[in-house]
Amino acid sequence: MPVPHARPITLTAAERRRLTVLAYSHTAGYQQVMRARIVCDAARGDSNAVIARRHEITVDTVRRWRDRFAEQGLAGLADRPRSGRPARFTPVQVAEVKALACQLPAETGTPLSKWTCPDLAAWVNEIEIYFSIVQRKVLTPNDFTSLDQVEDRLTAFEQRYNATARPFRWKFTPADLEDLMTRIERHEQKEQNLQQPDGCDHQPSALALGRITPEGFTT
Repeated sequence: MPVPHARPITLTAAERRRLTVLAYSHTAGYQQVMRARIVCDAARGDSNAVIARRHEITVDTVRRWRDRFAEQGLAGLADRPRSGRPARFTPVQVAEVKALACQLPAETGTPLSKWTCPDLAAWVNEIEIYFSIVQRKVLTPNDFTSLDQVEDRLTAFEQRYNATARPFRWKFTPADLEDLMTRIERHEQKEQNLQQPDGCDHQPSALALGRITPEGFTT
């Protein structure tokens, strides 16, 4: 199979000045700096393979940004809109939830139990489980040569995961939560009844009691 020729890059004086400043910027993001360096090197006539070795990135990454600049100029170096599910909440709803979360429950008349219900605990655990899956299936082994590779792999996994993911089956019931809270209360009461030496600022911890998992409560 014939090897495709790298597209020639020609810069105007204004484009060269802007890309040079960006390529050596200490405040711009890594990706923007790397894209500017790729285009500058390409404008000097370097091949994709040479640019890839110089910056320790893949040839595909070099080809992508070289082609985008050749087709769209500076605008081609910007990130494209991400595909995915449409937003389920309006910006106003998001702002209202954030404002509510920044207030004390007593200020809004919301019972404290609403902030510690199994639903919230389930969401927190689900987030932890998702990041655990990402760590095992996406970030391991850690053989990336650039942040572009990390971004591409994460994006591909996110799209595949969102299309195939199914809800976790939670076995931790409200009764289990009530039992856990009772045990924590007993544990704290016992700790308070124990006489502590002077200068000891030990605080009772509920972490030793166990943790919530998709399979239920474990100790």
